[in-house]
Amino acid sequence: MKIFQPILALLFPLKALASGLDWSPPVSHLENVDYQGNVHIVRKIGEVEKLPLYLIFNSTFGNSPYVGSGFELPFLEARMWQVDEGRFQAKMPTGWLWIFQRTKDPTVLEGNAGWKGVINDDTITAWAPCGDKIIFKTGRIASMKIKEDLYSYNYRNGRVASVEKNGRLVLEIKRDAMTGEVTGLALPGTWETIGLAATAERPIVESIGGKNVVSRVEKTLGEVTPASGSDGKVTFEQTVNGELNPTIKLGDQLIAWNPSTKKIAKDGEWTYDIKPGAGPFDNAAIGRENARNQSEFWHHDVTQGKENIVDSHGQNSTRKWFTSGKLLNKERSLNLTSAAGQQLYSFKASYDENGRLVNYIEDRDVYVLTYDQQGQLGKVAKNDSTVWMRTVDALGRLLHEIVYPGYYKHFTYNNDGSVVLDLITPKLNLKAFGFEGRVSRLTVEQNTQSTSSEEF
Repeated sequence: MKIFQPILALLFPLKALASGLDWSPPVSHLENVDYQGNVHIVRKIGEVEKLPLYLIFNSTFGNSPYVGSGFELPFLEARMWQVDEGRFQAKMPTGWLWIFQRTKDPTVLEGNAGWKGVINDDTITAWAPCGDKIIFKTGRIASMKIKEDLYSYNYRNGRVASVEKNGRLVLEIKRDAMTGEVTGLALPGTWETIGLAATAERPIVESIGGKNVVSRVEKTLGEVTPASGSDGKVTFEQTVNGELNPTIKLGDQLIAWNPSTKKIAKDGEWTYDIKPGAGPFDNAAIGRENARNQSEFWHHDVTQGKENIVDSHGQNSTRKWFTSGKLLNKERSLNLTSAAGQQLYSFKASYDENGRLVNYIEDRDVYVLTYDQQGQLGKVAKNDSTVWMRTVDALGRLLHEIVYPGYYKHFTYNNDGSVVLDLITPKLNLKAFGFEGRVSRLTVEQNTQSTSSEEF
């Protein structure tokens, strides 16, 4: 397990890391449970212009106007609300939760991953460094801008009726003409409709005097017919078990949770032990075990800068990072041990006063990083031997680069704007001639002395 190349990739990204909307599935470390120990089930049921459309069930959710009790469609239900005097929480259209805090100017907000926000009467505009932008009006999503595309939300009677992309209809809510209940999501550009049947019943359990009691029944989603290319037809059945704990059934898998705390209790063969965090946004310490004497554990402590993971084989991973100052979020160490306590992997990093990585120890190997006068990484040595080095000219253009012993790059910049690249490797030598970013001629010479050349 070597991390040398990933570290170089972080130090020299080809382009700035995107920090906009994260469209990956909004899931946590353990399946069917969120970071705070609540039941959390995510299914992709289609796409809107290649943007994933997620359906989420969570044991803390209320009643959705589109998919009933316990479910949400974050693409339609994205919203921002005030948690306390200084903080706001946003449910993004991706399903991820974002935290925003007031700055010294109470109308200006700062959020996760460089996101900013501005409050103007009943409207909050939030944007990412990459340019992604969402406008929330009276707490609900009004529009979002992704790159050059603008998605506009059209409401009718307080609910989303349709979504347009650059003025073109891309999603339309289908309702029963008699009851007004949602029956599906039409995707006009694809001639597909995602079927939704929120006609099942969900018992709502409350803890009264220490006893679980079914207090009422609410309508909920019972069946989903996704668009092609997504997961197959999905059915949900919500009921209670013998202890009157609420349950949800997915095929043969039964998940139960505590009606008072909303924390997961069982998921198939797994029994859970949840220790909630101290604050409303803190992650829980989540442990689970089964009858096969297997156990797993996860805890991501943002305040302490520490994550601990134990897998079902007993392998233990502990990662630490800095939580303040110039070293905020930078890695401190990573240790991996076996169930028997044997050291499998270790990593420890050191930084200078400017927050730059200057050396790290990976297992028994010591890496030292050296920077040039411009503050750019110039050389990496492993156990006193150079494994990576580069030099630049006065204009900041790359001249030489050594990538591991035996691999060498040299760039020549001509007055006419053309560039020549010489690449030397243990097996072949390559010379490329280019102009305005395009290769015009390529010559390859193998160590057997055979040479080939091609014009473009």
